[in-house]
Amino acid sequence: MPTWEEWAFNETPLAVKLSPSLRACGIIDCPKLRALPDDLHRATNLSQLVLRQTYELGEINHLTLTYGLEVTNGRGLKKISNIPTLRYLHLDNCPNLECVENLGKLQHLMLVCSKKTKQLPTWLRGLIEQQRNNTASTHSRSLRKFEMQCNLQLLKSCLEGNENWDTIKQIPSVRVLTYSGQRYMRYTKDPYNYDAKIPSN
Repeated sequence: MPTWEEWAFNETPLAVKLSPSLRACGIIDCPKLRALPDDLHRATNLSQLVLRQTYELGEINHLTLTYGLEVTNGRGLKKISNIPTLRYLHLDNCPNLECVENLGKLQHLMLVCSKKTKQLPTWLRGLIEQQRNNTASTHSRSLRKFEMQCNLQLLKSCLEGNENWDTIKQIPSVRVLTYSGQRYMRYTKDPYNYDAKIPSN
């Protein structure tokens, strides 16, 4: 549906569950879709949402996803927020994303950066800080695993002692690798284990 711009549930009574049997939804190659419907949070059995080539979609929020959200080539995406039951988030080439917040049960974050990306996204530090505050209040950690594919420059910045290490080391399990997988850094917090394979020059 290359010209689909608006998705709405018209005149559905608020007491009615939407699509009660829907567990997984994929929206692919809908480049003009501007927004998800406000009432999508009423699809309470929706477990997984996959969005690919939805270039105009600016925000994803207020959903009841019980497992995963995957966004690929979301160049218009700026905000992901208020998905309190989300456990897995996969982001591939979302260069304009500015805010990721209020994902209280997020356990696994997978980030695929564009080849031009030279810095960790600014929202990542804020997300980790939120997770740390949640841990302090609930005594249970949610974000346990972080994976990232990126260029060699960004990989090097995540190595022990380098500029992004203080951010990375707060996550219990981390794997950062180049697109080929030949250069990588692996880290676990407890028990401590650190392994890196990068060029020496």
